[in-house]
Amino acid sequence: MTALADPSKISVDLYYDYRSPYAYFLSRFLPDFAAQRSLNVCWRPVSVSILLNLQVDKDPWAAYEDPLPPIKRAYLLSDVRRRARYLNIPLKTPASLNSLSALKVSLLLKDDPVEPVFRERVWHALWVEQRDVSDLDVLRRCVEGEDKNAIQRVEQALDAASPQPVETASLDAFRAGIFGVPSFKYGDEVLFGSDQLPLLDRMLTATRR
Repeated sequence: MTALADPSKISVDLYYDYRSPYAYFLSRFLPDFAAQRSLNVCWRPVSVSILLNLQVDKDPWAAYEDPLPPIKRAYLLSDVRRRARYLNIPLKTPASLNSLSALKVSLLLKDDPVEPVFRERVWHALWVEQRDVSDLDVLRRCVEGEDKNAIQRVEQALDAASPQPVETASLDAFRAGIFGVPSFKYGDEVLFGSDQLPLLDRMLTATRR
């Protein structure tokens, strides 16, 4: 049974998609940041593709079109490599950026003790091992050794659900002011980007005074 969030701690929502390298970077140091500040982080999986479509009034499942001009796309790719080196975080080009199945499992394992382990192993499989995280065998391996029913719960999550939970979560996020990932939601404030931790830290300090 999952332990309830400590009501004495401040809580913050973190919206993410596995396909975002910046969300991956954040996943590497946010747990320590949260532990040091007695912060509850609610990890909220969403589809960045759906968020991008909603921004321009497209159907949530419209075909993906790169929103960045070539010069900005080139900068982003360079920035990702540079940050990985600077932060000493392992990073390899993913075999696939199809994160839908992994997002579905994370949503349907909400409050399950195995979900944090699954989430961290998906990051590693995608960005370090270059695994295709739309593959059921890869997702099974992300919970191996946890408990005897963990693999079965992953399979049930994929069998039982259409993409609707991902769409619903993404629509709810967009209505809450989330337009990209990773994004923090702290009270009524939205902080977009993995580089927002210093500002979040100052906001948390101010709240505790």
